[in-house]
Amino acid sequence: MCDVVNLASNWHASPVDPAWHFVQVGGGVALLIGIVSVFLHIQLRSVRYGKSFRGPALNGTAEVLSAARGTVGLPVFTNSRRAVACELELRVQLPGREPYDAAVSAPIDSDALIDLCVDGQRWELGQPWKVKPHKVFPVQVDSTDLQLVRVDFRRPIPQS
Repeated sequence: MCDVVNLASNWHASPVDPAWHFVQVGGGVALLIGIVSVFLHIQLRSVRYGKSFRGPALNGTAEVLSAARGTVGLPVFTNSRRAVACELELRVQLPGREPYDAAVSAPIDSDALIDLCVDGQRWELGQPWKVKPHKVFPVQVDSTDLQLVRVDFRRPIPQS
């Protein structure tokens, strides 16, 4: 009977098992790492692949008017090649529509960047680059938002 009274009077003072404390702290750290990992995955996926289209894609072409290194500090890896985050000004041409200008943030791999830009310049953060004139690439445009443009830098269109 004495043990029951003693237990009832000290119900709030339960000893903490060190192993249980380790499980609580470790579980909290693992949960935090998981949340951060999911957030980074979503953010880097949007940088790497662009935003999702809401409507059907329209095929067209775009001439690169200007390019500058983007302000994203992380390197982006696309198809096992290192890419640079870029801010581009494009003149988009869709069949049956007037050409229009669009601003796009996109990763460009180093081979496409060399093909796009004039030789002999430094690729400084936020500084505009000199692009080769009349560089045209195939694009896909979201039919519900014509400012949402994906550029295929792997297939430049030769100018005649």
